[in-house]
Amino acid sequence: MGLSQADYAAQIVQLLPRGKAWQGELLQQLVQAFAAECARVDAQGVVLVTEAFPQTTNQCLPDWERVAGIPSAVWPAVVPSSNISQRQRNLVAKLSAQGGQSIPYLISVATLMGYTISSITDCYSPFTCKSNCNDLLYGEAWAFTFTVNVSALPAGETVAFDGSLPMLRQYSNARIEAVINSLQPAQTVSLFTYPG
Repeated sequence: MGLSQADYAAQIVQLLPRGKAWQGELLQQLVQAFAAECARVDAQGVVLVTEAFPQTTNQCLPDWERVAGIPSAVWPAVVPSSNISQRQRNLVAKLSAQGGQSIPYLISVATLMGYTISSITDCYSPFTCKSNCNDLLYGEAWAFTFTVNVSALPAGETVAFDGSLPMLRQYSNARIEAVINSLQPAQTVSLFTYPG
């Protein structure tokens, strides 16, 4: 690999039979055309090495995403879809998400997607008769609630504001929320905070 058009042209000329019949201008143009195509295929073979890995793929990125099942309801497409590096991170995160429901696992998946999670808190203990008087009045359902504290978003992504939603749901980022909600334990509910 790594041969130029001139290298291929020289090799093709060496393979031709000897004699005056094989020395015309038209034949040299044909040799150059074959050599140009061989050099193009050679260069594409070098590119194919980088296309074989999801971290470096560019030309095959749509195929990688199709095979990985992106976009889907769980792994939405990166917006804007023209941002190659974010699409690569999204793909790597999807392929690396092999399972787990622990806090470190959720943080690692978010990190692979380009988000910075400062913490995930799950300190919503239900108020019981043994609770202190100053404790917050959380019901039993709050025992299965946790908060994902997003401290930084990937470049080019924003937090959407929707005034028609209830006050606690007005700010959102669909991509991180969809992924965390798909990976969290089934009985839990996640809340999100964003830099502001």
